[in-house]
Amino acid sequence: MMVVELLQGWKWVRRPCVQLTKLIVFIIFLLALGTLPYLDNFSHIGGFVFGVLASFVFVPYITIGKWDRVKKLSLVLFALPVMGLLFLFGFVVFLNSPDPDFCSWCSYLDCIPYTSTFCESFILNIPSSLVPFK
Repeated sequence: MMVVELLQGWKWVRRPCVQLTKLIVFIIFLLALGTLPYLDNFSHIGGFVFGVLASFVFVPYITIGKWDRVKKLSLVLFALPVMGLLFLFGFVVFLNSPDPDFCSWCSYLDCIPYTSTFCESFILNIPSSLVPFK
């Protein structure tokens, strides 16, 4: 939400580039923290993207002039269907879990093996009787 507020109030923020740099550094730090075991970066990235889109739709905004109003309304009209598609995509992926070998580098989003045994405890062996929708 802070990113969207900064982008929408860019003209009125004192030194907006500095504020945007602070937000980007904070986001990168949190994503790097997510490479530790048991922290799910997939959900953090999805939540960030969905939250930015939802902020464009639901956060009140100030318009100055007709062109600014048209620009912000078109952004809302773009973000709303993309939110719906992301929700449906997440729902379908959750129900139809793809083959774990479909993406060779995706495991590095959740845990980077900084040492040879760093991510070993991250792999869970769940009995097939406990897995729903199989």
